[in-house]
Amino acid sequence: MARKFSNEAKLGLLAIVTLTVLIWGYRFLKGKNLLDNSNTYYITYADVDGLSSSAAVYINGFQVGTVTSVKLKPDDVEQILVTIEVDGEIQVPKTAEAVLTASGIMGGKSIMLEYGNEDMANGILENKSYINGSSKGLLGSMVDADEVDIYFDKLSAGFSQLVDTITNSSPNTEESIKESLEDFQNTIKNLSGISNKLNVILARSSANLDETLSNVASLSETLKNSNGKIASIIDNLDKVSTDLKNAEISKTVGAAEGAIGEVKTSLTSIQGTVKSAEEAISNINQLIEKVENGDGSLSALINDKQLYNNLESTSQNLDLLLQDFRLNPKRYVNVSVFGKKQSEYTLPENDPATQIEQDTIVKN
Repeated sequence: MARKFSNEAKLGLLAIVTLTVLIWGYRFLKGKNLLDNSNTYYITYADVDGLSSSAAVYINGFQVGTVTSVKLKPDDVEQILVTIEVDGEIQVPKTAEAVLTASGIMGGKSIMLEYGNEDMANGILENKSYINGSSKGLLGSMVDADEVDIYFDKLSAGFSQLVDTITNSSPNTEESIKESLEDFQNTIKNLSGISNKLNVILARSSANLDETLSNVASLSETLKNSNGKIASIIDNLDKVSTDLKNAEISKTVGAAEGAIGEVKTSLTSIQGTVKSAEEAISNINQLIEKVENGDGSLSALINDKQLYNNLESTSQNLDLLLQDFRLNPKRYVNVSVFGKKQSEYTLPENDPATQIEQDTIVKN
């Protein structure tokens, strides 16, 4: 039981420590340290111009505190109540003034406590008292009022000197200035005329512009509706490129090159064959030329008419001989059977040989 109570006590102590650390961290992030002694003061402003909590409070550029709260006054919504905490060692006189100033050109606000040593004789503010508030613009925050007057005096003197220099350098300065003003007025008139013409042109072109915008909107809608088709086309192109990649085009090209090489070899062989054929034809032409010119035995055989006639006559006689041998074998073959005497050959009445001899005589 005692052990259980001890664990619960440890758990409660841990929770208290954790809560204390969280509160201290939150207050520290807001610019207040719980371990430091500080005094709280209130300031009212008509406009805080973006002042936020945790903004710094300065005295002569040295941070002495922070803004802890910015809110509207419950009894007067036209006033804003700002709560600040200042280091407890700093004594703030009753005549001090809390000036709201800009922290820099990029923005941001801070509060500057302004007072002098002689103000201490008027009494010290107690904790949770009100401080008089005022505001300065960006230029007033960066430059003192006396310095601004000095800058403007120098600027005025420089401008006056410039005008005097221009006036003394030209005797007709007034006329020149007058002419410049007239030119400037004419320029303004011309710009006004151009503006009117532009208005007329825009009025006339408004219908065309509306139609153009409508067409653009229609085109955009068409592209939007065709988004799926465009995506499908891109997918198809991707697929085609993948197929081409997987098709091993290099091997196909290699095979095609091999086939082309074989074709070249075949063409070379065909060229050799054609060349041989041309040589054979040339030899035949030479042979024909020789035959036509009467060179050689073949030419004599072809061109000698007497030889042709003799060959023709020999062929006819051989024909007759074979025919006569078929018709009258007894004339050429004498066969005796058992010693019988062969009968004598009798010349036929219509002997073909006789008829051929008569025809040859007639031809000659």
